[in-house]
Amino acid sequence: MPCFYGNTGTGKTHLACAIANELLRQGKSALFVRAYEVLRTIRDTWKGGEKTELAVIREFVAPDLLILDEVGVQYGSESERIELF
Repeated sequence: MPCFYGNTGTGKTHLACAIANELLRQGKSALFVRAYEVLRTIRDTWKGGEKTELAVIREFVAPDLLILDEVGVQYGSESERIELF
């Protein structure tokens, strides 16, 4: 699993999206999502929403490529690190 990390503005997101676009051209699937959106969606299941936590996680991992952007930016607590990893 490739991980791109570095300073802001170095092209990490651009590169990841270029890879996703190439996969889409090849008939594969890709999902781009910011890490905080994943956490928020999972937390919403804890409030008794329509979907279970497992169903939400399955939706995120279903595509051939999952791009998690801004990992590390959203961390405000140890629990957020544990939820994501």
